[in-house]
Amino acid sequence: MGRPRRAKRPRADEVPETEAKKERRLAKRQRRKDRWQQDRELQQGWPTGDAGDGRPGSYTVSPKTNLVYEQYYKGQGLVPEGEWDSFMSTLREPLPCTFRLTGNRKESRELLRVMKDDFFSKMGDIKVEDKVIDAPKCLPWYPEGFAWQVNMDRKFLRQCEALKEFHQFLIQETETGNISRQEAVSMIPPLCLDVQPHHKVLDMCAAPGSKTAQLIEMLHSDDSIVIPSGVVVANDSDNKRCYLMVHQVKRLESPCFTVINHDATLLPNMVTSAAQPKEILKYDRVLADVPCSGDGTMRKNPDCWFKWNPIGACHLHNLQARILRRGLEVLEVGGRLVYSTCSLNPIEDEAVLAEVLTETADAVEIIDVSDRVPGLIFENGVSKWKVMSRDGVWFEKHEDVPEKLHMQIRPNVFPPENAESLNLNRCLRILPHQQNTGGFFVAALLKKSELPWLIKKVGEVAAEKGEENKEEEKEEKKEENKEEKTNRGPPKKGKHTRFGFREDPFNYFEMDDPIWPTIRDFYGIDEDFPVDQMLIRSLEGKKRNLYFTSKLIKDLIKFNEHKIKFINSGLKVLSRSENKNVNCHFRLAQEGICTFFPFTKKRLIYVEKDDIVTLLRSDNPFNSRMSSKAQNQIQPLGQGCCVFKYIPDDKPGSPQCDIIVTGWLGAVSCRSFLAKNDRGHFLRLCGSSLVTKEEILAAKAKVKTDVETKEEEMQEGEKEEMQEGEKEEMKTEEIAQQECDSTSK
Repeated sequence: MGRPRRAKRPRADEVPETEAKKERRLAKRQRRKDRWQQDRELQQGWPTGDAGDGRPGSYTVSPKTNLVYEQYYKGQGLVPEGEWDSFMSTLREPLPCTFRLTGNRKESRELLRVMKDDFFSKMGDIKVEDKVIDAPKCLPWYPEGFAWQVNMDRKFLRQCEALKEFHQFLIQETETGNISRQEAVSMIPPLCLDVQPHHKVLDMCAAPGSKTAQLIEMLHSDDSIVIPSGVVVANDSDNKRCYLMVHQVKRLESPCFTVINHDATLLPNMVTSAAQPKEILKYDRVLADVPCSGDGTMRKNPDCWFKWNPIGACHLHNLQARILRRGLEVLEVGGRLVYSTCSLNPIEDEAVLAEVLTETADAVEIIDVSDRVPGLIFENGVSKWKVMSRDGVWFEKHEDVPEKLHMQIRPNVFPPENAESLNLNRCLRILPHQQNTGGFFVAALLKKSELPWLIKKVGEVAAEKGEENKEEEKEEKKEENKEEKTNRGPPKKGKHTRFGFREDPFNYFEMDDPIWPTIRDFYGIDEDFPVDQMLIRSLEGKKRNLYFTSKLIKDLIKFNEHKIKFINSGLKVLSRSENKNVNCHFRLAQEGICTFFPFTKKRLIYVEKDDIVTLLRSDNPFNSRMSSKAQNQIQPLGQGCCVFKYIPDDKPGSPQCDIIVTGWLGAVSCRSFLAKNDRGHFLRLCGSSLVTKEEILAAKAKVKTDVETKEEEMQEGEKEEMQEGEKEEMKTEEIAQQECDSTSK
């Protein structure tokens, strides 16, 4: 006989529950309910107790209410006296729509002229529900008048039928990259950085990319410099958000940026050459727009009203300080770092700065950058603040905090003793009600000398050298045993250490790449063009797209690809387009034509404004429709890719900026390679527009009418011919009959 089976273990619900266990379970449930009720009271403003029926207050509460939030910011004294009601009422209103013009300065000025003439001048006459819509207002602190605010939220702008044309205009120009729809206060940190074309810039927490795009624009602010020597390195810890950022910044068509994916607190050092000792890259400008509680975004993020609690800032403080600390470490001496949050809380703002500045021992100081944003209304930073527990209890110093809260409220969130000497008053705090914006905090830091913890001592250097010698010995042993290792078979696969999506490699051209001579000869590219800065993303199969980067970006990728996760880099300048009638199998890409054009000497056609309109309003216009000036240049070129360039002239109504369009010459016709929105943009600058559906239908109707008219004319002609033929036949028959009659007689 086999072993007897063990008795089946009873299920938990079958075990009789003791009275003590039942009491513990019910008490735990009650504590959970009490905690939930307390959170709801704190977040939604429900009264303590009940309305007599065991339920919370039976009155309806506005969703945009948080009593603890109001208690907290009243206690901090950040809002000037007499402005509290205005502050809270503004927080409950939707955020107005703001946007700025981007890209080439001359082109932006032309687009601004078009906006004023075609849209802004008409808005004062538009009424919606007996309310006159105000014309957009220029933000006075943004350079050259390129930033504008429309006093209506996005939802209203999207649904208002009277503004449909203006809304479509914003969408189309945003897609082309000529307009960026960005919150007003979000534009301030890049302005405070004062980026120049030669600067090396790091954006530590870059996604979704609106500030990064602004940094790239500032890098290209001098139109006379085709390829700036500076770079923008955009980093974010979220892999998916990195790809969203790529879509945002690629519209700016720059060869001087790269996107990387790393934790900002542990950002690896990058080198710029293979030389020894290694030359670590230091940045001239660093933007640290750190993760925060976001209580300044309540106007566009209603969830903040329910989720906000006073202890959340304490949980974020250490992360923010670590990011700031790392940003200062990679900053060049004499460089500038801008620290910003979309929170008004001193624990996330001044407390973070005070902690790190105290550690730097006067190596870093806060500087006044208010002159970079003239006309901006702001409040100065504070040197005194308090800390509140989750239950609404205030603490002015850490000694007052109960021991059970020490893990939540740490000493570094309180004002230090030297807070007055840290120049915290030079910080900028933007309050929503003062100029109809979101809430924001900005501070600019200047690195005067190397950080104390980065100054290497003699003993540390010697120890490092000893470690380097050990590493060299290990390398030598590896070389000696190399032959043995080759006979051992394949190595075991280790755990994959990369995170996120696997990236295609960055493969740079060699100077003697076999496909380059054909491209060079066809387009007449200068001999001194840096071919080794061209790259492809795949070595398998035919090369589809060729990209171009600046020299410094190439060096960063080449010497750091083994330890840095590069997500994207390079400007597409050539794309495969095979044609049996053309020797060169690559056409010029519109994205990179402004960078590539100065090096091109062949396949160029200089045109007039009317030629641009003809080219962009028609799909395949015949060459005979172009001006005689253009036809004379087209005739000797032959088939293949070409570049149409318009240079401003003095004729009235002509755009005062260069227009460069890539296209294709066929045997008898030509066409452009521009997308629909890009064609619409250039046509607006020329005082024209895309062909509308009504125009297409009218043209089809006209063609149909012409065809019907011709058919009717043909039918009438056929009838007349038939009648003439019948008459001839009748005459012939009569003659024949007469002849017969005479013969018979």
